[in-house]
Amino acid sequence: MSFRQVKRGFSYAGFLNLSRCIGTTPTIIIPLFRGLDKDDSGPGGCGLRHKGREQNLLDLFSVIDSTVLYVSHDIDEACRLCERICVLHNGRVEEDGAVEQVVQRPQTLAALRLTGCKNTSRARKVGDTLVEALDWGMTFDVGAPVADDVAYLGVRANYFHIDNREAPGKNSYMLRVARVSDSRFERLVLLDPPRADASSRLTWKVNTVGADMATLPCEGDCLRMHFDAAKILMVNR
Repeated sequence: MSFRQVKRGFSYAGFLNLSRCIGTTPTIIIPLFRGLDKDDSGPGGCGLRHKGREQNLLDLFSVIDSTVLYVSHDIDEACRLCERICVLHNGRVEEDGAVEQVVQRPQTLAALRLTGCKNTSRARKVGDTLVEALDWGMTFDVGAPVADDVAYLGVRANYFHIDNREAPGKNSYMLRVARVSDSRFERLVLLDPPRADASSRLTWKVNTVGADMATLPCEGDCLRMHFDAAKILMVNR
């Protein structure tokens, strides 16, 4: 791929600065443009300005024989553009690893939240396979040994569902729907946890594509929800 092709989507000044940098064949490049969720047309950015600018970045990275340190607040963007992710929190590195490792098996609360986990709680071990979500007043059997130093747990917003079994099983709770809101393809459901003085609600995402709207959860419903033991994420810091 030629630099003429890569140039498309960059301002003249931004492309010129990149060209000068790449011409010195550096070991590491730190681009001065911000994440694609920001406006990069002003001073200090590289002027990425077209809808295809993410593809332009991929094209650029493919012709650079250097490590590129790319900074972004958008986890989806980072997953698409990068091979590894380094999670920074309060000025320190919390976690560093391959994209799949950080997203699927986060090891810190910062990584849990960065990777889009909407539901997090302080946690403590209360049995060999039992962990208590202190902020929710809920206890889960994760079906595997719980680390003694567990500090937080997380449940992603699409990792639990209505329990339609005749009798409730492990990790099932009656939860009241406090509020619902709809986007194009899903309904966001806020559930009141059992703890009366909980500071936040549980977030549940329901796919509405092809669904009968009359069957979707509504405000005021009381639902028996099941939490999959294998999908409860636990971290120690």
